[in-house]
This record gives sequence, structure tokens and C-alpha cells, in this order.
Amino acid sequence: MSDVLSSHLCPGKTPFPFPDQTAQTEMVQQWFGNLQINDPFSEQNKTRGMEPPSDYQKHTLRSITSPLTAYRLKPIRQKTKKAVVSILDSEEVCVELLKEYASQEYVKEVLQISSDGNMITIYYPNDGRGFPLADRPPLPTDNISRYSFDNLPEKYWRKYQYASRFVQLVRSKSPKITYFTRYAKCVLMENSPGADFEVWFYDGAKIHKTEDSVQVIEKTGKSYTLKGESEVNSLKEEMKMYMDHANEGHRICLALECIISEEEKKNGNAPFFPIIIGRWLQMKDLALQVQLLEQTSLLVLTSGAVWVQFNDGSQLVVQAGVSSISYTSPNGQTTRYGENEKLPEYIKQKLQCLSSILLMFSNPAPSFH
Repeated sequence: MSDVLSSHLCPGKTPFPFPDQTAQTEMVQQWFGNLQINDPFSEQNKTRGMEPPSDYQKHTLRSITSPLTAYRLKPIRQKTKKAVVSILDSEEVCVELLKEYASQEYVKEVLQISSDGNMITIYYPNDGRGFPLADRPPLPTDNISRYSFDNLPEKYWRKYQYASRFVQLVRSKSPKITYFTRYAKCVLMENSPGADFEVWFYDGAKIHKTEDSVQVIEKTGKSYTLKGESEVNSLKEEMKMYMDHANEGHRICLALECIISEEEKKNGNAPFFPIIIGRWLQMKDLALQVQLLEQTSLLVLTSGAVWVQFNDGSQLVVQAGVSSISYTSPNGQTTRYGENEKLPEYIKQKLQCLSSILLMFSNPAPSFH
């Protein structure tokens, strides 16, 4: 990387907060609405999306979707109006269909899908009468039906598609390879082929590449989306250097994925992912970095600023002597609040958490370094 880029990315500047490999539950809630907007269990959507293209030859589930893949995904549970979808500790995927009676929601039907998506178990709790909705799927009954992916009856296809879309959404936010360069943290996600790729530059810029677009957030906070080579090529020179670095990081991560995957196969498919390559070269100006209960990362900078990253992927930056705070949402949107601006309730709660953390460190344990 040239000295010109060094002056732009400025290794000595306060590093911009970026999400680590954290629990995904609260983060998913930020973008799970995409599925809820077109809830496949609503009446108007019962047939929508199931119509095959006009030139289709054979109407099969495989012609509509591929078997889902939930390998390496962390447990998560998310509810919509008429269903709950979960990824279990076993990496199986469950869809629970709900009915409401006397203001109580009951699980009437369960689809349990293997982690490779090829085996589907279907059962009706309590002989079809249902069990009250709980914090985990009801156990299978004696009366169950099992199908392979290619033999799943058509009446269940819509529900399988729903589970598949949810899993793909989680995969697009689950790090597979994390690669630290001199200027940025690069993350290749699990949703290959065509996996999402995020680059968090230490000076505040961010580039998010998907199969069909590139989202750019400049260090000033200005954001825009690029589609097609012509739009990428029209970037101003400064941002082209960021894009070149992102592309090089992407190339390296894809090469690492290929090499490590081959070694994984040779080793009897022992899991090698997720994997972290490199280290935080920019952290030389940090006085303290600690991991709290695997939920919160706290960075205290020599400049006096305090950065805390929460387990939903959101971040707060508070600068000593400055009457403002910077909040970054789980999807990467940064907002600054001045002294007289009203704070949303959820930010107030996070500030209270930050106060508790700082209080804890005012009397550190002797073994803490």
C-alpha cells in the first residue's frame, strides 16, 4: 500500500469501532423485518413466490430453492406473527407454526430440518392440539413424518423456503474468515457462493460488497450504493484507494477460503472455520482492551475516548471532555448526538451499561493487566 493511502487511512488515528464475532440474536432483529414484510404464512402470500417461471419443465422443490446449509451457525431464535424459526445448538433448523387461542399462542406444527437441509421431520405437538409457545421448540412426538429434500410434499415447500431464507440471512452476517490488514478489518461471511464481504477501515470508512452491489460509507459518514463496474470506476480517487484495498482483501480471503477448505477436507472435515488471520496492527494506541463475559468489548484509548461494543453489534464512543456521543447501529449506521439532543431510550440503556462497566474497572482485580 502506498504512502498516499497511508496518509488517508492514517494508522495513528483513533480506530473506528467495528463488530466482532458476537452473538447474532439482537443483530438479526435489525434486519429480520425483511422476512416479516412478506410473511409467507399470511393469506395473501400463500401462493406468491411459488409460481415457477413460464419456461419451467419440472415443478420440484429443487427448481425453486437449494437445500439450506446451517453449518457453523450460532443458535438463534426469531418470531414473526405466525411462526417461530430457530437454529438449534445441533445446527438443525426448526420452523414452528403458531395458532392463537384465548390470547395464548400454541405451536401446532413443527418442521425440523437437518443442518445440511436434506432431511425434514414434521410433527404435530399434542396430537395436533398444540403446545403453548415456549423458548424452545416442543419435542418430537411419536407420530412423526420424515422426508428427504427431493420427496418433501409440495404443501410444505413454502415453509421450507421460509426457513431457507432465514438461514441465508443469518449466514450473510456470520463471519467465516476475519483478516486484519494494516488498514482494515476484512470479514468474509458464510453465505457462499457469492458471500458478503465487509471491510471496516480503522479511520471510519466501510465497504460492504454483496453479489450485486457495493455499499460505501466514507469516513465522514456519507454513504451510497454502487451497482456495476461503471459506478465503481466513477469513484473519486481517494475512495478508489479504499476500494482497491477492499478488493485485495477480498481476493486474499477467497484464496484463504479455497486453501483452508481443501485442508479441511483432507483432515476428515474437522472444522477449521471460522478463522481469524492477522492481528490488530492499529491497536498500538490502545491503553486497554478487554472482553467482558463474551458480551461486550471495551476499548479505552490513550486519547481518553472510550469505545464499547455490545453483543448486538452496536457500538458507543464517548470522548473525554466532549459533550457528545457517537452511536453505531448493528447495520453500520453511525449517528452523533450533541449535548442538547434527546437520546433514544435504547441508547440511554446502553450508556447505563457503559457506566457500570467503567465503574467495575475503577477498582480492577489484582490479576487484571
